[in-house]
Amino acid sequence: ARRWAEMNADDRAAARDRFETWRSLSEDQRATIRDRYRDFQSLPPREKARIRDNFRRYRQLPPDRRQQLRERFRDMTPAQRQAIRERLRDRRQQVRPRPQIDRPN
Repeated sequence: ARRWAEMNADDRAAARDRFETWRSLSEDQRATIRDRYRDFQSLPPREKARIRDNFRRYRQLPPDRRQQLRERFRDMTPAQRQAIRERLRDRRQQVRPRPQIDRPN
């Protein structure tokens, strides 16, 4: 209630819109969102930051490019999606050699 009282008119309108969107979801959709939120909250800070950064970069793409990516992902089989996830995870886990710095003795 205190946060609501401190919001300006634009913030209140945005909150109302988000709430209406939430109310329009089915119970299964809400449960899925809650589960994903719990999963996200259990991640280490570095992983959360990586996900937030990826989402920020996605949101900065032009709308037509975002649509292309959504369609491409939607048209993949579950096995193809999993293969991409694994490839990305493996890429993140690879240890990159650190450059050697010559230091005077």
